[in-house]
Amino acid sequence: MKKTLLIIFLYSVMLLGLTGCSNNSELEEFKISYTLNDGRLIKFAYDPKYKETTVSDAILKGELIPKDFINSLEYLDGLKDGGSKIYKYDSKINSNYGNIDFYVIECNSLDGIKDIYVAKYKNSLMDKCSIN
Repeated sequence: MKKTLLIIFLYSVMLLGLTGCSNNSELEEFKISYTLNDGRLIKFAYDPKYKETTVSDAILKGELIPKDFINSLEYLDGLKDGGSKIYKYDSKINSNYGNIDFYVIECNSLDGIKDIYVAKYKNSLMDKCSIN
């Protein structure tokens, strides 16, 4: 009986890994952070490729304007927090930032948060624009 339960448990764990049902957004940490000229923060849990460098480096060096970066992405949805917006980079449609899809949230919340966050998983962005 114990062997059967162990096999079922191991199979379940393996199946979760193969189907992507684990909550990957919990693993994302926003390790790269810059303060923009207008005082907003831009934080990266995922730093997409951009030409011969990365998006964070291009923004830091002034080679890429954050607004242009955001405007090149697909608008997905607005949050009901005052005006925050979620965008998606779809590598099948756009090839400017590599071949890995990612999400960006541009905060404009009633809490006064105006920061920008970049991550692979949309779920990891959902609590970034409010103070809770």
